[in-house]
Amino acid sequence: MAKLSVNWSRVRDTADLNPALIRYTRNLETKGFKKNTIILYTKLINNYLVEVNTDLPTPQDATDYRDSLHDKKLSGSAINNFTAAIINYHKMIGEPVKLPFLKLNNSLPYYFDETDILKIFSVCSNLKRYCSSRSYSSDAFEAASYVILMSQIMILMI
Repeated sequence: MAKLSVNWSRVRDTADLNPALIRYTRNLETKGFKKNTIILYTKLINNYLVEVNTDLPTPQDATDYRDSLHDKKLSGSAINNFTAAIINYHKMIGEPVKLPFLKLNNSLPYYFDETDILKIFSVCSNLKRYCSSRSYSSDAFEAASYVILMSQIMILMI
């Protein structure tokens, strides 16, 4: 009877990423991440692992990949999402990596002057909404009031 010869070595050129992605998804679920965040991070890590072509990337791979995101001219929030996903993945595989997050400037103006407020009200065509919104015009709007007002105006435009 002939002996069976089995090659148990794992070829690293064509990494099977599915087990790593499943493990990563479960890890995020265990940490209590929301469903949409888990879906997003898993997609981002899939892109990362395909690019580095392994399911056990090194910290240098993470740094190089993050630099390549800047070269692709991605938005700051997209780069920060990739960064958070990569940091969590490296914690999971036991090779923590420290990557900086970008500081974003997504702030709204704190108040508007009277002419800006009058321009906003001139768009209102529904008298009931106009009158309820008009009571807010006595002084400058803060960012939260602006968001509420703009949502009312968007409803009117639909």
